Amino acid sequence: MKDVVDVVSETIEERRRSVEKIDTFLKLIKERAKKVLGRDTRVYVFGSYVRKRDFHPFLSDVDVLIVSPKVKRNVRKIVEIKEKIVKNDIPDIFELHLADEEIFKLYRFFCGKELKRL
Repeated sequence: MKDVVDVVSETIEERRRSVEKIDTFLKLIKERAKKVLGRDTRVYVFGSYVRKRDFHPFLSDVDVLIVSPKVKRNVRKIVEIKEKIVKNDIPDIFELHLADEEIFKLYRFFCGKELKRL
């Protein structure tokens, strides 16, 4: 049976590997989002990953905003879309946010220059 130290060590190593491949995973997320939601889908990153100064590889997540007119404000549908994009191979360091155009305006207002389009 694993002890706490083993579990923490494995988690840290998994995070380290994920951080090393952030750009690869972001590209994969964008490709899948467009496949699931259509070519007019836009993908952005925001938050500490964009600011860099307060991004910590072992504590922070990478916030990804996916914008599409096909996103409806229905929790069940949003979960289904996220599952199709994440599948089983996108690490949990990535936090997906889905928005339609109206909700995107709020993200743009609050994130401003920290909203970087992929």
